[in-house]
Amino acid sequence: LTSLVMRYIDHRLKWRAKCHKFRRAVALAKSQSTELNLMLKGKPYNCNEVSLANCRAAARELVGEYNQPERTAKEREIILQTLLGSCCPGDNTSSTTNNKEDDEACPAICIEPPFHIDYGINLRVGRNFYANFNCTILDCAAI
Repeated sequence: LTSLVMRYIDHRLKWRAKCHKFRRAVALAKSQSTELNLMLKGKPYNCNEVSLANCRAAARELVGEYNQPERTAKEREIILQTLLGSCCPGDNTSSTTNNKEDDEACPAICIEPPFHIDYGINLRVGRNFYANFNCTILDCAAI
């Protein structure tokens, strides 16, 4: 029984570790990647650069957790706030404040799984955003 409980807890918390992995991959890409700057400027770039490939892989792992059927709405919201470049107009970073007024000003976004994205860092969504099933976003340019 103990082993079963531990596997359940591990499975339920695995997505949080993938959120941290994604944040680290994005921070590393922003600090070390010259190709990321080219990509953001809309110029030709090498998508196989290690930093970009790691960022893409981390985003896909996190989206894989988002698409799991056992995820609660709150878990999905946290994953989206981690994954997306911004969740409200005017923000340059993910909405991670605990201010109640900010939460009311930026209602929860909803993307029905399955959802797929390339990098995550170039997508900005506003208030009352909804995307239906099988949404695929290729965000090598700002969206």
